[in-house]
Amino acid sequence: MLKPKIISEILNQVLSSSINTALLFSQEGSLLSYATNKCNNIGSPILVSLRDPSEPSKMIAAISSNVWSVYKNNCSFWFEQNQDDYLNMIFLDCEEGKVIISQAGKLLIALVGNNETEIGLLKMKMNTLVKYFNNSLQYVGDSSDN
Repeated sequence: MLKPKIISEILNQVLSSSINTALLFSQEGSLLSYATNKCNNIGSPILVSLRDPSEPSKMIAAISSNVWSVYKNNCSFWFEQNQDDYLNMIFLDCEEGKVIISQAGKLLIALVGNNETEIGLLKMKMNTLVKYFNNSLQYVGDSSDN
């Protein structure tokens, strides 16, 4: 059984001074769990003024799932896991930071870092999260109930 508090604690462990946010969300973009540090500077000034502190994370989850879906649908050959080198992460270098997206089980994980974040650090932390969550999340979000 998955416990939301434990998931957010695990996500919180990958945060650092350069990695601001860690998200776990469905492939449809629904935010399931997130962790963010106190010096979070994601988004524009409009996002900072929102009353719901999870709102920026919800937006990032929705956009990230859309990006993942577009790549998966249009480049399905690169997502086939029976190949030696298949696509299992997407890196986005944005104006206000860097984002990495990957799949764990049937769900997606995203890490958001600032502009100084090293891609290798994001990749290493994402690999660790994916390995940790892969076994416990492989059936969560599966819509093919028997």
